Amino acid sequence: MNNLFEHVFVTGSTGSGKTYTVSRIVNELIARKHSVTTIIFDWHGEYRNLLREYDYIEPFKNSINIFSDIDSLVDLLVDTLDLTHPQAYLLEKIVKQSNREISDIDTLINIVENYVDESSWMRESRLSLLRKLSLLNRSRYVELFNSGNNGCLDRIINRDGGVYVIDLYQINNTLVRRIYMVFLLKKILNLALSNLGRVKSLIVIEEAQNIVDREKPVKLLLSMLAEVRKFGVGLIIVSQSPFKLMEDVMINTNTKIVHSLKSSIDLDIINKVLYLPEEYRRILPYLDVGEAILYTRGFKKPVLIKVDTN
Repeated sequence: MNNLFEHVFVTGSTGSGKTYTVSRIVNELIARKHSVTTIIFDWHGEYRNLLREYDYIEPFKNSINIFSDIDSLVDLLVDTLDLTHPQAYLLEKIVKQSNREISDIDTLINIVENYVDESSWMRESRLSLLRKLSLLNRSRYVELFNSGNNGCLDRIINRDGGVYVIDLYQINNTLVRRIYMVFLLKKILNLALSNLGRVKSLIVIEEAQNIVDREKPVKLLLSMLAEVRKFGVGLIIVSQSPFKLMEDVMINTNTKIVHSLKSSIDLDIINKVLYLPEEYRRILPYLDVGEAILYTRGFKKPVLIKVDTN
């Protein structure tokens, strides 16, 4: 079990069995009644049918207040909305000047709309910024981010142990899904770090490239993820493409479970990270569903495994 809190990386092509493998790990924790709080960011709505027991968290019934931490707000919006440098500069300037007035998305958008432009580039950047921010104010999405309470956080922090499945699949727009996940993960990490290991936490991050993308990582979360191990927080990083992830993230996981990969680029990355024996490099693209190559601390070399489906 200790290996879980030194981080786990699970990868494999679509349909190779990686989500089922993670569910088996979580079910084993449930069966052994470990006092571990497990939080799963379920990107595709798959875990409800795979786990023995869990608390189900619906985003639209568990909105989060993204304006409660103004210092982090700009950094996270810059990375999740992929703001340009001028847009980021302008947003930070506006927020710093008006931070006591901003309590919801409508207010933020209204302030940006009425900001007096000092130059033509500022006007262009402001209008582009408005277009990106308007995504958060569309239809039901505004319900996700304007809460004045902690939403599901109260349920998580007031219990020792338990499994929580956050069903991100309810959010149709994948960018909004990513933004919700990033802000909620930031709040959960803050709480986990403030508990200083009182209750161990295991966080499953599906589609991890949304946070630790090779080209555009969420920098604030990346720095936090690098620190959580010492505070009793374990991570299970899940992605179908190793190539999309920062190599340091994969290298710093002590346990690696690699299901079948088809892409030559992904195969090259995994070989670089794991130094696979030649026979494993040859068979990796042809592994059956549920088969995987496992490497963990204490192993002299990777081994071939089959995840039990019973």
